[in-house]
Amino acid sequence: MRLPVLLLLAVMSPAGLSQPAHADSADMPAPAPWAAAAGTELPASALLAIGILPLDDGVPPDNANDPAYALRDAESRYFAYHLRRVLDEQARWGPVRVLPRASHAVELTVSGTIHHSSGERLALDIQAVDGSGRRWIDRRYEMSVDGADYGDRGAEPFQAVYQAVADDLDQFRLSLPLNELEHLLELSQLRYAAALAPSAFDGYLAEADGGRINALRLPSRGDPVLTRVLRIREAEYLFADTVDLQFEQYYRELKPTYLAWRQATVEAGGLMAAYREQASRRKNKSAQQKYNELRELKLYQQTLRDNLAAFAFEVSPSTLEVAGQVVQLSGSLLEQQAQWQDLLERLYVQEVGVLPAGG
Repeated sequence: MRLPVLLLLAVMSPAGLSQPAHADSADMPAPAPWAAAAGTELPASALLAIGILPLDDGVPPDNANDPAYALRDAESRYFAYHLRRVLDEQARWGPVRVLPRASHAVELTVSGTIHHSSGERLALDIQAVDGSGRRWIDRRYEMSVDGADYGDRGAEPFQAVYQAVADDLDQFRLSLPLNELEHLLELSQLRYAAALAPSAFDGYLAEADGGRINALRLPSRGDPVLTRVLRIREAEYLFADTVDLQFEQYYRELKPTYLAWRQATVEAGGLMAAYREQASRRKNKSAQQKYNELRELKLYQQTLRDNLAAFAFEVSPSTLEVAGQVVQLSGSLLEQQAQWQDLLERLYVQEVGVLPAGG
C-alpha cells in the first residue's frame, strides 16, 4: 500500500512547507522541564478544557450554489467532531467539546477553515487560541491518499491530519511553564466572570500590546461572588455537554454515507484514468467495459452525494435542569445558547442582585 502523503503548510511562514510536528518540526517549541518529569501523568493544571468550533466551510459567496460545495456544510461539523474524538482519545486534556460558538468557559478554542476537501485530498487551515489570546497553532494540514487507503471499512483515511493537529497542540502545551498553564485556568475563570458580572470584576483584567489578555489581580480565596459565578459556569458545561451529544449523533449518522461517497469519488477517478488509457490505445472493448463501470459508479456516487446534501443537521430542543428549574430551549444551537446564557444571567441576578452589563 502506498503510504499517505502528509504535508503541513505553515500559513504565516515564508518557508512554506514544514514537517509534521510530531516528527521533530523545527518551528515547534521544545518541552518545558516539568513536561519531561511528568511523563504520561499530567498535572491537573495541564488538563485544559478545549472547545472546537464547526469549521468555516470555505465556500466563496459567489459559489454558494455550486454543487461542488454541496457537502461543505456537513463537512464543517464532521471534521470538527472527528478532531474532538482524536483529542479525547489522547486522554491528555480536560473536557473536549464541539461548541456552536466560542466561549470563555474553556481554556483553548480550536477553529479553522476547509481549504480543500475531496476523496483524494484534504487541506484544513487550523488555528488554536487560548484564553489569553495567545495563538498556539496557525497552519495548513494537508494530506493526499488513494484508493488503497480506503481498505479498512469505517476507518478515516485522513486520520493523520487530525493526529498531526492533536500532536501540535500537545507539543505546544508541553512547552509552556506549568505556572502559565495554571494562570490560563485562572484567567479563563476571570474572563467568564467578567463577562457575566463586569461590575464585580472591573479592574481584574487588562489587554496588553498585541491583544493579549492578562490578569492584573485575582479574587481572594473563597470570594463569594466568584464562587457563585463558578457555580453558574458549571451549569454552562451542562448545556455544552448537551450540544456536544447532538454533534456526536450527527457525526455517527453521517459517517458511513460520507466515507462511502469519498471512496466512490476516488474509485471513479481511477476508472476514468483507466478508461482514457484504454481509449487512447484503441482497445475499444476494454474501454467500453471501463466506461460502463464508470457510469454505474457515477450513478452510485451521485446518489450518495444527494443523500449527503439532504442530510440536515436537525437540532433537537434541549431540556435541562438548573437551580431546581426544568427549562426547555428551542431553535438553532446558537439560539439555544443565547437562551441558556440569558437564563444563567438571570440566575446570577437572583443570587447576587446585580444586573450584568446590558441587563
